[in-house]
Amino acid sequence: NPAWYGTEVPKQTAPLDFDQRHKISINLDYLLGPGEGPRIGGMPLLERTNLNVLWNVASGTPYTQTEVYDEVGLASVAKQPVGPLNSRNAPWTQTIDLKGSKGFTLAGLDLAAYVWVLNLLDATNAIQVFTGTGSPQTTGFLDSPAGREAANNLQTKYGLPIDAAYSEALQNQALFVNPRLIRFGIRMGF
Repeated sequence: NPAWYGTEVPKQTAPLDFDQRHKISINLDYLLGPGEGPRIGGMPLLERTNLNVLWNVASGTPYTQTEVYDEVGLASVAKQPVGPLNSRNAPWTQTIDLKGSKGFTLAGLDLAAYVWVLNLLDATNAIQVFTGTGSPQTTGFLDSPAGREAANNLQTKYGLPIDAAYSEALQNQALFVNPRLIRFGIRMGF
């Protein structure tokens, strides 16, 4: 029984659930002002253009490893920890965001059209995991003796294979960062 789980006072410190030990952000920005940039036919076509790339890399947040149990079923039970509080970490994540804009003047207004791509490479980064396996893909329940018994009971009782239904129940977008998102817009300055 871990010290934090019962009536005993913990004898060690533990990181909090949101503790992220490492985070690296690199932001590259390239801006061409009025009249700058390559000229085609004497016209600076890329003037007032801005290109911005943001690269974020971060270590995973802590979680407490538990025994493998049914984490997605309606009959799930309380998780039983098998190690110290928040002693494991979710996987590292990384994303690249890209933003490009082109400024112009219209009717005396300073405008800029832009395209902004979040998660440019459409990375599948896990921000949470199933605590029994440390994976965002599977709980490992159907591979356990209790899971195999439950699957066999349901298949015998209802005649339906449980594997496909359970795999569908595992799909949880809250475990991952958002997929690629592309935004278009116009900024206006006065």
